[in-house]
Amino acid sequence: MIISVGKTHSGKSTFAKTLEKQLDNSIAIYQDNHVEFINNYYKKLLPKQGLIYSNMQSLK
Repeated sequence: MIISVGKTHSGKSTFAKTLEKQLDNSIAIYQDNHVEFINNYYKKLLPKQGLIYSNMQSLK
């Protein structure tokens, strides 16, 4: 497992896509996809107060 951490627009996704192409039997998993999935299908997991942030959107 390789985890990349960095500021917004620092190249994490580009690095992951490049690495995924070079490593056999690998997959890149993006946090934004998880946030969107939870926001859409598991609303019970969302906090009753405050904001949920993703790189794509902010929700109340």
